[in-house]
Amino acid sequence: MKKRDALQVLLALSILFPAALTVAQSEPENEVSVPQTTAQSEPENDVSVPQTIQGDSLMVEDGKTVKLHYSLSVDGEMVESSEGQEPLEVTIGAQQVIPGFENGLRGMKIDETKEFSVSPEEGYGPEDPEGYKEVGKDKLPEGFDPATEKVLYVQGPDGRSYPVQVAEVKEETVLLNFNHPFAGKTLTFTVKVVEIN
Repeated sequence: MKKRDALQVLLALSILFPAALTVAQSEPENEVSVPQTTAQSEPENDVSVPQTIQGDSLMVEDGKTVKLHYSLSVDGEMVESSEGQEPLEVTIGAQQVIPGFENGLRGMKIDETKEFSVSPEEGYGPEDPEGYKEVGKDKLPEGFDPATEKVLYVQGPDGRSYPVQVAEVKEETVLLNFNHPFAGKTLTFTVKVVEIN
């Protein structure tokens, strides 16, 4: 999975629901579908007019599809960046990303760069103590060593695969953390808008 795709999946999730443990041994494929365009009102005289405006007259607002480059830092460490990749594309107001990320983008213009922080309340919420589940080591995938491998993938109730962190290894069991990896964390984004449609 590309870094951009991984972030898109992480940002698109609002809650990670604990479910019956079904473990996948490989990384999930990109399962996020991002609309390429939004509905626009028809111009007069049926003349097709390009909707992308290069300049500062168009701002990020609900209904706009935005292409952007970003970096994400958590606890002072950069964990994701789109540098050297295609821009991330999101439609504002479509709930494709966490609320705080959308709020940070609103009002930005093409070629504008901005740094903003997203609180856990507007991100992935606080860490839920009930998001921890103890499972027998015999339930883990064959060849998976929880002493050295700290992340595995489980299938959620929606059929998608999600990363789950190994929180503690005991003699016969493993404590798994089903909370989103960024739950309880303040997220710091640096964003540059490259296109607005």
